[in-house]
This record gives sequence, C-alpha cells and structure tokens, in this order.
Amino acid sequence: MPHVHPTAIVDSKARLAADVQVGPGCIVGPEARLGPGTRLHSYVVIEGHTTLGARNEIFTHATLGQPPQDRKFDGSPTQLVIGDDNIFREHCTVHLATQYSPQATRIGSGNLFMASAHVAHDSWIGDRCVLAVNVMLGGHVHVHDHAIISGGAAIRHYVTVGRHAMIGGLAGVVHDVPPFMIADGHPARVRGANRVGMRRCGFEADEIDRVKQAYLALWGRRARKAEPIATPLARLTRRAAGDPLVDELCRFVAASASSGCGRQMGPERAQP
Repeated sequence: MPHVHPTAIVDSKARLAADVQVGPGCIVGPEARLGPGTRLHSYVVIEGHTTLGARNEIFTHATLGQPPQDRKFDGSPTQLVIGDDNIFREHCTVHLATQYSPQATRIGSGNLFMASAHVAHDSWIGDRCVLAVNVMLGGHVHVHDHAIISGGAAIRHYVTVGRHAMIGGLAGVVHDVPPFMIADGHPARVRGANRVGMRRCGFEADEIDRVKQAYLALWGRRARKAEPIATPLARLTRRAAGDPLVDELCRFVAASASSGCGRQMGPERAQP
C-alpha cells in the first residue's frame, strides 16, 4: 500500500503504485497516475491528467498538472506526461498542454529541475537535462537531451534548444539554440562550442574539435563580418558529409534560418 501522510488529500480515483510516498499536506487529484518509487515530500500539488513514471521525486510546494497560463485555453482535457528518475525541487511548476497541441506537455527521464523552474504548456523536455533556479520556459518550447539552462534564463515560446547545448545565466533566448553550442546574452546569441559539456558526456576529443571548427566556420569573427550565415552554412554542409555531429548542427541551423524568425517551430504559431 502507498504510504500517505494523514494530512495529505489523495482523491480515491488517483492511481498510486504500491510503494509511493505522499508527504504531509500534499494534494493528489483524481486523474493523477504515480509510478513506482515516486516520492512527494510535503505540500506538493498534482492535478489534471498527470502521469508520472518511476522514481520521480517532488519537493515542497512544487505543482504539476495545473491548467496552462494561456487565455485561449478552453478547458479541454489535456495531459502532462513525465518519465522516470526526475527531480523537481521546491516551487517548480509544470503545466498541462493546451487544446492546440496534438500531444501532451512531455518530460523525459533523468532531468533535474531546480527551485522555482517553470515549464509552460505544450513544452517538451528530453532526457538528462538541467533547468537551474528560476529558469522560465514559455509555451511550446522544445529542449533536447543533455541541455543545460543556467539560472534565471528566460526562453521565448516556440524556441528549440538542441541537445548538449548550454544557455548562460539570465540569458534572454528569443531564437533557437543549436546543438553542442553555448548561448548567452540579451538577446542570447551563440558564443562558442560547448566543449566542456561534450567532454563530460563522453564525446571523443576529435568529435569535440570538429564541432569547434564548425562553430568557427558559422559564427567565427571572420564569418560574421564577411557574409550572412547561409553562405558558410552551405560550405560546411558540403564538408560535413559523413560527420554525424556536424551534419546534425547544419540541419538544425538550416531549419531555424528557414523559418524567417530564427525559430524552426515558429510557423506553428498559426492558431485561432
């Protein structure tokens, strides 16, 4: 049987695995589904059609599955789906999707959400990401695997953050952040290759060096002064044949540039 503190309120329709722990003052709504090993510390609120996988840990005053903060939301039944082994620290908020999304708000596995991080409606988070203190994601943001977003960064809606990217603290991100790159500033722009992050994730030295050379080709000082990014991108794409990392970078940059707003998901904004 789940261990539920006497002061917690768990709806009789909620489904809890046998070893779930629900701490004092928590509220679990009727459509919540909590997988094995999940622990709610204290005063956690889980509402809406929210599904958690195994071994998630949610700390004090975190809130999962509340309605989206979108004036166009019509109250349709939508979802929040969370994988395994995630940590949500104090005061985190993650919202349900809107009726415009064909999917749920989705979070993968092994992520760390530090205190007061916010994930808005229809956003997708991959695996092994870190959202530091007070990170703010707008609606429809996609964050790919192993991305790190530093404290206080604000991500505009419909932005895509590539895998193994890093965003600096207090950055204002209004355009897509390519994979393997570091972005920082107001507005944020690409500042260099994420060599330290790649090394920590097990990439080989020659792989990291090729990504660094790709950064220099696309955003280095001479490339920025001499020509728009489309020209070095075309050259690098031809050279990248057979190099999966550089090819991934080139395809990402081309998709972002083709949208006209620097956000490859920008055209999806056509909503009623």
